[in-house]
Amino acid sequence: MQYYLNEELLHKFNLFEIFVTSFLIIIFSMFHFYNILNEKKKYYYLNTGILLYLFGSTVLFISGNLITRLDLAPSKIIWILNSVLYIVYQVFILLEWKEIFLNKEKLDYDK
Repeated sequence: MQYYLNEELLHKFNLFEIFVTSFLIIIFSMFHFYNILNEKKKYYYLNTGILLYLFGSTVLFISGNLITRLDLAPSKIIWILNSVLYIVYQVFILLEWKEIFLNKEKLDYDK
């Protein structure tokens, strides 16, 4: 609906959408960390990856309209940083996968 009412949003970053979607997931991720403080570390690596990537990419995308006005070299470094954050996120997903499926005898995720 926002894009229909304001067609200029098609050519720049929609700050409201970025903030609302990412901020809620970041809050839920922090709640999960709080809930597992005294318990078994269930989905710890996955949650860490989500928190790191979403926090970093949210800051980058919220400042995206400003970054696109910068010179090409600094903005390129910033988008490379976003790519590195995404790779780190994928590594945390891999670590969680290894925890669940390769150490299935030790971990008891079903209970």
